[in-house]
Amino acid sequence: MLARSAEDGSWAHVTLCAVNATIGADVMIGAPSTADGWFIVFGGTLEDITRKTRGLIQIGHLSDPIVPFDRTTGNGYVAHFDGHYADAIAKKNPLILWVCETSGAISPEGHAALGHLARQVRKPGHRDGTVYGTNRGAPKGPKGFRAHHTARISSAVVYADAECLLAYGDGTMGA
Repeated sequence: MLARSAEDGSWAHVTLCAVNATIGADVMIGAPSTADGWFIVFGGTLEDITRKTRGLIQIGHLSDPIVPFDRTTGNGYVAHFDGHYADAIAKKNPLILWVCETSGAISPEGHAALGHLARQVRKPGHRDGTVYGTNRGAPKGPKGFRAHHTARISSAVVYADAECLLAYGDGTMGA
C-alpha cells in the first residue's frame, strides 16, 4: 500500500500485516492477511520479508477486541514490530526492498524503483551506461531501460534457482 506523507507530499510504502491471535494465549504472531490472497502474489512471503526488514506500524488498540487484520476492510489489530532496518527508517534513510520470486517475478516496490530509474535516465544530462543487446529485438536506449533491466534481473533469478536445483540434484549441495 502506498501512503502520501502529509509533510512533503512524497510517497512511502506501507505494508500491513495481520496478527493471528489465539483466545487465551499470551503470544501473538504476525501473519499475512488471508482476506485478499487472490490479489497478492508471492504467497505471503513478501509480507513476511517486509515485516522482518521494515517492521510493522501498529493498527488498532490492545483494548479493542483482538481480531486478525483484514486488509479488504481495514479492520483488525496489528502489533508494532521493529524490523532489521528500523534504525535506518527512523533516521529517514531511503530503503528499497527489492524482492524477487524464483519464477523471476519482481515485487511491486522493485518495479516502482526500476520505473523511477528509467525516468531518471530519460532526463537531459543523465547518463545511461547500460550495454544493451545487439540483436534486432533487444530493447535499446533510455526507452528500453526498464524492459532490459527487468528481463536481466528476472532471468538472473531463474538461472540462479536452476543452478541451485541442479547442484542439489547432483548431490554437490547438502539437504
